[in-house]
Amino acid sequence: MPRSMVSGLAAVLALAVIAVGIVQLTGDPVPVRAGSPPLAAHQAGKSTPGERVTLRPGPARAELTAHGDLTRLGPDDQESAMRPAAVSSGKFGRPISYPVDGKIYAQPLYLPGLPIGGRVHDVVIVATEHDSVYAFDGNATTAPGAPQALLWSASLLMPGVSLLKAATDRMGPSSGRLCNSIAPQVGVTSTPVADRSARTIFGMALDVYTGQSRRRAVAVRAVVPGDGIDSVHGQVVFRATKEQQWQALTEEAGTVYAGFGSWCDVPLFHGWLIGFSAATLARTVVYDDSQDAYGGGLGESPAGLTADARGTCSWERSR
Repeated sequence: MPRSMVSGLAAVLALAVIAVGIVQLTGDPVPVRAGSPPLAAHQAGKSTPGERVTLRPGPARAELTAHGDLTRLGPDDQESAMRPAAVSSGKFGRPISYPVDGKIYAQPLYLPGLPIGGRVHDVVIVATEHDSVYAFDGNATTAPGAPQALLWSASLLMPGVSLLKAATDRMGPSSGRLCNSIAPQVGVTSTPVADRSARTIFGMALDVYTGQSRRRAVAVRAVVPGDGIDSVHGQVVFRATKEQQWQALTEEAGTVYAGFGSWCDVPLFHGWLIGFSAATLARTVVYDDSQDAYGGGLGESPAGLTADARGTCSWERSR
């Protein structure tokens, strides 16, 4: 499946940009403060300063991260099939559609050449706002003898847990607030990242071949020193009721990064960047870009962190 087709499936929500953050994916231990030395993603046995970073993970044609590579530009200079003659009327169009159980905001991922069920499949991974994940055969059609379309599906909802309903469920202390920027349900919004060598889809830690869980889920917790409006005794605490994960996940140097912003721009929120070990899901990086104030949510509209070949990472910061 051409990259242009896969990337075009992502829904994009724009955020107002007022600043740019730049960090290095190698350096000192965490946590760190905004304006302090380079953000740490360095661990024993991982990348070191000066080491070149692989910008495009996985094999050719694969889409394992938002927009296909860490530049987030999304071009495919190896595309050979999307020629004018091939996309003319009568020759180009939707070959098949699949039902899913919720809206799709996350960009689908594409993993070609996966052996599943005794056959090799070009797999499309789709995550929904109903907290479900699907693996479809990207070459499936309605023709007799065509590959089975649905290879596996998985629900991320734990027993006894229900989805947030935008029309009725309030977030925050006291009476809380409504936020219908995503409706009617809020589940998986950010684009996950797939690590083919680790056979894992991060964002939900599922096996790419079976959909089974490969890691036990961990709660997102973080504390940084700060004097922001909502600080207590010189500390700012990550509060899930005030944050929403729009930014696509990024994996680099053995760390999976998740960026957070606001629910409907209602204060008090912060721009959090939290990194987890790809091997254990232990938290390894904590960064708050507004620990002495508030705001500065990380969205990227909603691509992931952008990196260059030296491991320098940058992002856009919203209001």
